[in-house]
Parts: sequence; structure tokens; C-alpha cells
Amino acid sequence: MTLKSFLIIVLAGVAYVATTWFYFGSTHPCEILVARQKDYQIDVAERHHREEIDSWQEMARKVLPANDYARFVRNIKEYSSALGRQENMKRSVVKELRESVREITPAQCAWQAMTWQPPHLTPGGVVN
Repeated sequence: MTLKSFLIIVLAGVAYVATTWFYFGSTHPCEILVARQKDYQIDVAERHHREEIDSWQEMARKVLPANDYARFVRNIKEYSSALGRQENMKRSVVKELRESVREITPAQCAWQAMTWQPPHLTPGGVVN
């Protein structure tokens, strides 16, 4: 191996580490996969939360008197928009993603990180 070949290999390694660290905050393939899927999974969790809130409101509309219903809606909106709830939800999504990638090998993580594309979210559901 010549010095030129050695320098090319070293520079390619440095370029990989620098770009993956810059874009994903890690050089490990599983953390890159988590970083790629995180925003999509947070959007899905928010959508599920909104659907759950809507179902609670619909059920409360049928059961509660008007003044109690208005108070219920006000309280549920405060709960939904609370910064602590949103941050906890984001943390739990990332934690679940990290737990799911622990079950696969780094080679599988690398392949999925390279090939994963988020499905398109539509108002009626998820469409690939």
C-alpha cells in the first residue's frame, strides 16, 4: 500500500465521520437511523395524540352538560399545548426508536439508514 492510497483511505474515513457527525450528530449507523426516523415518528405521535383528544371531546360532548363541556375542552387544550407534555412525548419517541434499533445489527442499521424514506402523511392516514 502506497502512501497515496493510505492518505485516500484516511481522508475518506475523516470525511465520513465529519459529514455524519455534522448531519446526524453521530457516526454510528443506528443513531443515524434514529435521527432520520425521529421527525416522522414525532409527527405520527402528535397525530395520534390529536385523534385521542378529538375522541375524548366527542365523548364528553355526549355526556357532559354545556358548561362542564366548555371547561373540559379548555383543560384538555391546556394539557395538549403544555410544553412539558410535548417534550416528554419527543423523549419517549426517541427512546422507543433507540430500543427498536438495539434489536438489529449495525449493518442492518446502516442499510435501513441509507434506504429508509418516510411515508407521506395525509389527512386520512399514511400513504406510501
